[in-house]
Amino acid sequence: MEKTILWALDTGFGLFFMIWGVESTFQKWGITQKQRQKGIAIYLIVVFLLNALLHQVMLAMIIAAILVAFVFPMEIHALRALDAWGLWSIIGAAFVLWTNTKAEMMIWIISTLFLFGAYIFIRQVFTRKFYSRFGQVGMLSILLVCGATYFGLQAEENMLAYWLNLILIALSMIGFVYVGLNKKQMAKPLLLFDLDGTLIDSQPLVFETFRQVFAKLKPGYPLSDQELYSFFGPTLETTFLRYFHPDEIDDVIELYQQINRQLHAEYLKEMPYALETIVQLHEQGYVLGIVSNKRHAVVELGLEQSKLKPYMDAVYGKEDQPVCKPKPDGLIHAAKQMGYKLDEVLYFGDNAADIQAAKGAAFYSVGYTLDTIQKQSLLNAKPCAFIDDLRKITKLLKEDQIWIDKSIW
Repeated sequence: MEKTILWALDTGFGLFFMIWGVESTFQKWGITQKQRQKGIAIYLIVVFLLNALLHQVMLAMIIAAILVAFVFPMEIHALRALDAWGLWSIIGAAFVLWTNTKAEMMIWIISTLFLFGAYIFIRQVFTRKFYSRFGQVGMLSILLVCGATYFGLQAEENMLAYWLNLILIALSMIGFVYVGLNKKQMAKPLLLFDLDGTLIDSQPLVFETFRQVFAKLKPGYPLSDQELYSFFGPTLETTFLRYFHPDEIDDVIELYQQINRQLHAEYLKEMPYALETIVQLHEQGYVLGIVSNKRHAVVELGLEQSKLKPYMDAVYGKEDQPVCKPKPDGLIHAAKQMGYKLDEVLYFGDNAADIQAAKGAAFYSVGYTLDTIQKQSLLNAKPCAFIDDLRKITKLLKEDQIWIDKSIW
């Protein structure tokens, strides 16, 4: 009885530590409190059900992490979610293991290393099938030296755990050899850009368009500067739903687009050094693309007006994406359509929605803005890098690194 109580307390501490880690990680990634609470509740239910079946809480924690990451929808891609669920589950499982093997330090160290290695292999399996080569694989080598000790530790307690661990070790060894034999020299990364505020200075155009729309449809409603700035990032549908009835939205958007097209020639211009930088990147052999929440025809119009269109290899507007920013689906879709792996992409944007979308895909995000008001919200979104001059892109690209967002925590 006393042993059972101690085991329950140890397991509880491990789960508490794991939940705290996931909660803090998702909070930093901008996941809402409601989504965090739902995800953790589902995770705990799955852990207890799997533990009742396997009688092995550590494996239950790891498997539950993978299931919840891929089944429970969040504002981030499943592999991004797996980083948080999986790694914190491993840390929690290691704590549980520690409380059961305090007198055998070497077994605990080796077994913990095995847990990390087994998890990373599982992650890599999902990565290659669903997410096109993402993340690091070095810790797979751990399995070559520590697997036997761990499954030997569990063999007397649970034969199912024994065979699961044995299979993981065999698969991990095969996976490690496969990855080692298929290393390739990194090619130039794909460069994806937001359009408005990043390559073209559309702020005067957008502000004036909204002012004229509201002057016609809500003549007694003066738009504040704060409201005008809030219109950057969300889709027109999202913005206008704040002010108009859903049945009116299509007509309001039609009016907006009509006015916007008429004002393009007068108000639209390129951002400083945008054309110069894009031409240079094109000549250096980089593949370039646009991913914008604006409709495709309007994006094309802006590119033509700013003379950027000939240098873009692909253009994705609102209707070309599964889901628009701040969700990452559009960026992932663009990278795959353009034939790039998802650890070979940089995304450049001027507002928090751009950075949030890039982070949701774990793309390398670069914030850029010359607007002092917009800058703070952009920095609060924590891009991987920030530049205040588009010419600095060429210097950034000289860095020798894997182009992913490494901010797991």
